[in-house]
Amino acid sequence: MNQLKKINLLCFFSIAMLISMLETGCKKESENTEVSEPEPTTPTPTDTCGTPLISYLANGHVLTYNYSIFGSTSIQTRNIKSIGNGEYKTIFTSNAFTDSLYERECGGWLYEAKSQSLTNINKARKSSTSLNDSWTYKYGSTEVYYKVIEKNVSVTVPAGTFLCDKITYHLNGAATTDTFYFNNSVGDVKYV
Repeated sequence: MNQLKKINLLCFFSIAMLISMLETGCKKESENTEVSEPEPTTPTPTDTCGTPLISYLANGHVLTYNYSIFGSTSIQTRNIKSIGNGEYKTIFTSNAFTDSLYERECGGWLYEAKSQSLTNINKARKSSTSLNDSWTYKYGSTEVYYKVIEKNVSVTVPAGTFLCDKITYHLNGAATTDTFYFNNSVGDVKYV
């Protein structure tokens, strides 16, 4: 009987100590003490090189464009597929052609290539531009010159209104310079 009393007494003290620990651990802060919750943080997505992403470049994104060339109107669809290692394959489809392009963002640049190996890569876009930034895109012996001529231009198209970089596009040897509007979230918004 003594043994049973000792076990009951030990259980009683154990329960009492547990209750005491719970009460002191869950004690309410005094009314005068401000408790600030830490602000939730959303990590900024980064590419494989650690720079902010051009966010339209994501697996499964489908971009659709209406366009007119020499009076002929068409619809072009761009399907973006991840192929791993921060690289994407963009498949262009329209009633006139089907083609593909391989892309990767690194060091603040969007690189493009026609072959999956990305061995002959070209700087196609900057993810963070400044006014008057310029660069050259080469494919084969052809060179294209880009220049940012205006920032934060509001452009309205059937898909909505977007703030864009206004960028000129000049093909070496061509008589004209074209203009396009680019937004990091949706890509090309308008091409003139």
